[in-house]
Amino acid sequence: MRALLQRLFGPRAHRDSFLTAHLLEALDRPGCPLCALVDAAILRNLQSVLYERVNHQGTHLALLASRGYCAEHTWAVPLAAAAAHSPTGVATLFERLLTDLLRTASGDERLLRWLQPAAACPLCVVAWETADAYLAEYARLLARRPELRHAPAVPCLPHLAALARYADAGAWESQRERARTALALAGPAERVARRAGGRPPGAAPTSATCPACRAANRAALLTADTAALCRQHAWLLFDWGREVDLTRAGAAAATGEAAGRGCPACRAGAAAAAATLDALDGAPLLCLGHLRLACEQGWLVRDAVVPALARLGADLRRFRDSADYRFTGVLTAAERASWVTVLARFGGESPGASLARPLPGASFALRGARDTRQRALRELSRVARPAPRAAPIGRVMPRPVGTAVVQVWDSRADGRRAARWPARGR
Repeated sequence: MRALLQRLFGPRAHRDSFLTAHLLEALDRPGCPLCALVDAAILRNLQSVLYERVNHQGTHLALLASRGYCAEHTWAVPLAAAAAHSPTGVATLFERLLTDLLRTASGDERLLRWLQPAAACPLCVVAWETADAYLAEYARLLARRPELRHAPAVPCLPHLAALARYADAGAWESQRERARTALALAGPAERVARRAGGRPPGAAPTSATCPACRAANRAALLTADTAALCRQHAWLLFDWGREVDLTRAGAAAATGEAAGRGCPACRAGAAAAAATLDALDGAPLLCLGHLRLACEQGWLVRDAVVPALARLGADLRRFRDSADYRFTGVLTAAERASWVTVLARFGGESPGASLARPLPGASFALRGARDTRQRALRELSRVARPAPRAAPIGRVMPRPVGTAVVQVWDSRADGRRAARWPARGR
């Protein structure tokens, strides 16, 4: 009897799940399996949002609280939009944010208040959760199946450093030796992926329209110290033809130093952007992240930027309406490109220039980001929960046979609305 009860209600060993299937599939391909799985999860989440949750209230409230996505995840949106065939979904999401900005920012102080995000980037939270789950599953598989220690896939250095918190010493040492061997045999592009992490999904435009982003990109390109670059700047400089050292990139990413202030290219870009803002006379093309910096420096720019944002909002509405079969007319070039233009305004055109607040090291599930991630989850759960619907108060009106017409007063809306229900019990 005791054995039966233990079997029915006792603790059970952890079994394989869909995480195991995805991880085993990724381990059969060369490259870092964790980078591939995290990036694929980000794209799947974006495709789901654009395909079926564009008009969901929780999606809108989460984006409104975070003020969009961080710079890295903003430029993954075009890839997801192409896969979901939904650029109009992008226009719908960000047109609501822009409308809320224009409605709320009636003065410079209110504009600056709106430009302060109340929550972190929701996709950074997804990346942290995904990396944490797959790292734990990877450590379990390494302990249960020793043959996987010689799989074709080898983790990158940042994920290898994060794996040390989950795996036993023997399994971790075997993966470290394989990572060293793979790094010694890697080519230029694979060496960047091994040291700094895989290439982020999507990329910002090569020619920035925001003058502060343009100055930040030029300063990052001229950065002499390339030993501890963040992942975004490592790939940006590599694509521009720079020789990147990245000898300390893996350790810096594992401790969170490369994400933000520790990256020399991020520091150089921030200094160049601040100097550019001091010398600017107008700001109609500033991205919203650098517009916030201008407002914090006491530069009253609302009258200069609001007309340009209003025109962008009108272009977005017309582009969104063009998906309706009743639409007539021809879209202009600005209207066709409006959904990409609004991404540049909210996400910025240089690393770290987004209006949304990123979670440093979210793709690597950094230990230092654990408290930040938990705080971000609390913020998102607080702001993304739809408000409870007010209970309507009504009275039965004279009705035709078989129906009941109820005049309803909604406490959240002006006026009244009528609804018709089938009569019950009559």
